[in-house]
This record gives sequence, structure tokens and C-alpha cells, in this order.
Amino acid sequence: MLNKYQIAMNVVRERPKMSGFSSQNTDDIHLSILQELVEKATPKKIIIKDIKGSYIKFRIYCPTCGKIVDRTNNPYGNMLDIKYCDQCGQKLDWSDKND
Repeated sequence: MLNKYQIAMNVVRERPKMSGFSSQNTDDIHLSILQELVEKATPKKIIIKDIKGSYIKFRIYCPTCGKIVDRTNNPYGNMLDIKYCDQCGQKLDWSDKND
């Protein structure tokens, strides 16, 4: 199923070029921005790293920016409630399936 960013990207990519209305450079910029949005909206698996010699057993990292994913904005919430990285906006996949 395509998300709204993928649909918009397909429209820009496939629309006919109109003289005086759009330039290849402008379309390339729009496609680049849309591609970034598609990638951020597509869930990526979290990275889990064990920590030895600490009371913290493991840390969870964003697969895109590498920053620690934590409950800073919701200290009493469930980690699984964190749907996006608060640093870069990447949608997170918490499933344990290896695809």
C-alpha cells in the first residue's frame, strides 16, 4: 500500500513536462524532498545494543540517525508507544520479525 508521500512522488515523476510551468531542476528538488519523506514514513527496525557493566541492560537506537530512542517526552509511557524518532522523525518498527 502506497503512503501519501509515495503517491505524490509518483505524480511528480510521471506528470508530463509543461513548457514554462516546470523545470527539470524543480522536479528533481521536489522528488528529492518527497523521497526523503517516503523514507522517513517507511518503518525501519530499531537497533538494540547490549550494555555490559551497567545497570542499564541495553539501549535502543534509531536506525537512521543513530540517536538513542528513549522516553524523554513520556517517562512513564511504554517504549512501544514511541512511533517516531524524536531526533530525525524516522518511523520505527518494533517488531521482532527478521524480514
